[in-house]
Parts: sequence; structure tokens; C-alpha cells
Amino acid sequence: PLLYSGSYEKAIIKLSKIIQKILGEKHIEKLKSFDDHYQFASYLKNDFPRLKWKLLVSVLGNSTMLNALLYKGNHPKKNIDISYSKYYNQMFDKLFSLFTPKESFFLQLILFSGIIDVKHAPFETEEKIFFKMKEGVKNCKINFYQGDLFSNIEKFDTNIDFVSFSDILSYFPEDLEEVYLQKIKKKLNTKALTVHRYYFHINRNLDTTGYNKLTETFPTVINKEKTQIYIIDIYQRNSHV
Repeated sequence: PLLYSGSYEKAIIKLSKIIQKILGEKHIEKLKSFDDHYQFASYLKNDFPRLKWKLLVSVLGNSTMLNALLYKGNHPKKNIDISYSKYYNQMFDKLFSLFTPKESFFLQLILFSGIIDVKHAPFETEEKIFFKMKEGVKNCKINFYQGDLFSNIEKFDTNIDFVSFSDILSYFPEDLEEVYLQKIKKKLNTKALTVHRYYFHINRNLDTTGYNKLTETFPTVINKEKTQIYIIDIYQRNSHV
């Protein structure tokens, strides 16, 4: 139930209701049935209502609609040379090429309004992983800081091995989006990894002095990401220059 409690997830489920109505019950039930990707690909090629789907993506995937339903006026300012509808069409084409609908919790939410196959829910909902996390918490020290990473990082007792920058990067102000890696560099261990997710807005002039870009080293891992909404980069701290 917690998976459906977030405002983003609630909005996705609203979109899902529209998609279900337009695609029709027959196709929604068919999409639920696939366990084999070859059979799914054959259905997409021969029976899936592609024109209706593209129209849906074009109508629902425009900035005005997304701002109203998902982002409450805070959709990131686009700086990539591609239309919203083309971006989302490419995203769904990639998702469909990688997964059956049941294999992606995101596709399950957006097509079926909920998780119908628990095996493919977010990994932290797996019972074994959840209890490993629960045990792990007992054997480590967790510090909580109120505020952002940049204003708190100097307070950390030890250096850092991993930083995840989610699509928050797409909302950074101009005076931060080019230098944020430099602001944390002193507190990163050598070989520390930073993972960056962008959404319609890429920090093109990012100062990566002291880092190596490793994105091309991890294509398999990136392709396992179950939404394919984001542009993902990976950088590793290479020295304390």
C-alpha cells in the first residue's frame, strides 16, 4: 500500500485510468497476460493499437498536461533538442524492448493502476531484501542531517564512497548546476561513485575536474532501470586534485 501513497504515484494512477479507457479492456487484459517477451513483441507488432498509443503519448506527454497532473507547475525547464512526445515515445519503445509490462513496476502502474506481479515491484519491497536491510540497520551508524548535501557535507565525520543525484539535478539553479561536483569533491574518497539522473534538463557544462566518466562501463545496469525515464551518467572520483 505504501507504494501508492506518494503524490507522484497517485498522479500516475490517474493517468493510468485515462490510458485504460482509451486502449480498452481487451488490450489491457492482453498486456497483463505476457510472461514471454518474444510473444509480447509479436503482439506489439501485429495487434497492439500503435496509432492510438502514439496519440495517447502525444496528448498526455506534453508539458502542459504533465505540469497540471504531475508537477504542479514545477516541470524542469527543457534544454534537450527533442519534443516531449518524441521523448516519451522513445522511452516507451525502449521499455517495451526491454521488459514485458509485468516486468516493470512503472509499466504496471501506468498501464494497470497498480502492481499485479509482486516479483517485479521495487526491489526494496522484496521480503528477503527488506529483512536484510532491517538487520543491516542494526549494525551500522546512521546520521541524519536537516538541509541539503552542500550545506552539510563538511559536517560528515568520514569521507563518502557513494552519492546519488536523482533528477533533482534538472532543477538546480544556474550557479550550482555546473559546479556541484566540485562542491563535494574534497569529501569524496578516491574511486567514490556519483550517479546522476537527468530529466529533460542536462547539466551540459558540468565541471568534472578530478572525475572520470564511467557511464559507458555500466550499460547493463542502466538498462535494468525499470522506468527508462531518466538520462543517467556515472562519474568516479579519480584523485584529490
